[in-house]
Amino acid sequence: GNGYEVLEALNRQEYDLILMDINMPEMDGLAATEAIRQRNDLAQPYIIAMTANAMYEDRKRCLDVGMNDYISKPIRMTDLSSALQRVQAQAQSSKPQTATTAPRSASSGALTQTKPVDPAALAEITDMMGEGGDGMVTELIRLYLVGTPTLLKEFQEGVATQDMGSIQHAVHTLRSGSGQIGAYAFAALADELDELCQHNDLPTITMKANALVAEYEQVMDYFQQELERRMATVAER
Repeated sequence: GNGYEVLEALNRQEYDLILMDINMPEMDGLAATEAIRQRNDLAQPYIIAMTANAMYEDRKRCLDVGMNDYISKPIRMTDLSSALQRVQAQAQSSKPQTATTAPRSASSGALTQTKPVDPAALAEITDMMGEGGDGMVTELIRLYLVGTPTLLKEFQEGVATQDMGSIQHAVHTLRSGSGQIGAYAFAALADELDELCQHNDLPTITMKANALVAEYEQVMDYFQQELERRMATVAER
């Protein structure tokens, strides 16, 4: 696509969030963002720049034209989930907190969740993204399935070598990304392990290590089936 197509899409419907590719043909992401920010008739979306250029000057250019955030290509699950968390935090801060609008934590979600993944979390991201939501969620799932095994391996090797730094880095990252994508029970386990790291409780961490791996296997199965379902839906169109 190009920047003109982004503007046309905004004329058709409101978007809470736009992932703006900087290097688009005809009208690039910087020009498109400037055009959006000059439109007083539009509900102003949260705009995240996506670019392979990771220099400070590139980031400054993005922010100067009115973008809210910035992630580098190739996109990593951790970067994208962190950006989505900032979007949701901003949205929540602009609304009065009620029993129905309070943000959901990983631990509170795990109390009522019966599936490995809460579909409502995926639906929320889809709605936030508007027309491109389904494709973005599909990519988010793929990134999660690619990145999580690496983090689990880091966790397991950390347990084997009693490297608390590696353990904490792995579970902290797993907690954030998993909670963002709706794997609340898995995120709650990672959160519990993160807390144990702060107390240097390696024996309890070792005891709970298998539970974390087992929970991820359920999450992985769910997401693999979800990807198959999404691919089948696309093929039918």
